[in-house]
Amino acid sequence: MKKGYFYIALAALLLPILVRAFWFYRGVANRPEISTPDFSSFTAPEPPIKFKWE
Repeated sequence: MKKGYFYIALAALLLPILVRAFWFYRGVANRPEISTPDFSSFTAPEPPIKFKWE
């Protein structure tokens, strides 16, 4: 008899959580592929090196 109460209590706790999760589940986000620039090929401009004694 106590085992039956345990399963009823367990269902009373878990069932609302599962119902809410399935009700509001939207699925996996399917994002489109966004093209980005090739950042590895970019180089920063460097000023010419000028020494004081020249």
